[in-house]
Amino acid sequence: MRTIVYVDGYNIFYSILTKSPYKWLDLHTLFDRHLIRPVVPESEIIGIKYFTAPALGSMSKDPKVEQRQAHYHRALKANGAVEIIKGY
Repeated sequence: MRTIVYVDGYNIFYSILTKSPYKWLDLHTLFDRHLIRPVVPESEIIGIKYFTAPALGSMSKDPKVEQRQAHYHRALKANGAVEIIKGY
């Protein structure tokens, strides 16, 4: 079964990653190995759409938040399966 995964980047970060020492998450591995294939083994992830908004340094205690987000987005794109859709 061909599958496209839709991810709300803001909610996944604030619900899972902010309280974790791990700030980087390999989305393809998470969904393929741990969430989708265990339920539907014949699934094939053909894409991941990651919806996000820019992190604003003025709204964060971390002055490098914008750089960190950009770096993470580059890493997600390097995987090849993730499309980043930026909003506001």
